[in-house]
Amino acid sequence: MKIPTIQELRNLNWKVRVTPFRNLNQNAKYKKQLALLPERHARTIGAELGILTRGGKVVIDITPPESRVVFQGVSVCHPTENFNKKLGNYMALKSALAKAGICEK
Repeated sequence: MKIPTIQELRNLNWKVRVTPFRNLNQNAKYKKQLALLPERHARTIGAELGILTRGGKVVIDITPPESRVVFQGVSVCHPTENFNKKLGNYMALKSALAKAGICEK
């Protein structure tokens, strides 16, 4: 069975929240500011502030249109591997849909 994309679920009135997390350098100077740094700035100024290109995780929360139940999927990238947001989104979405009973894990 084909896994629906995030955009396809949103077009079907599902609520989808995607939250990517990046690993921080232990010696980062601005740890409080890094928590508020949007993902789109991670590559441009993230290296200066202490965001690592390796490791991280993606959390996806999905809510069906006729329900208030939230299904959560998480994908974790190993600290020695490069972070890939598209792959993380796919794995987390597949996990959340499996919990919702729509596809197999």
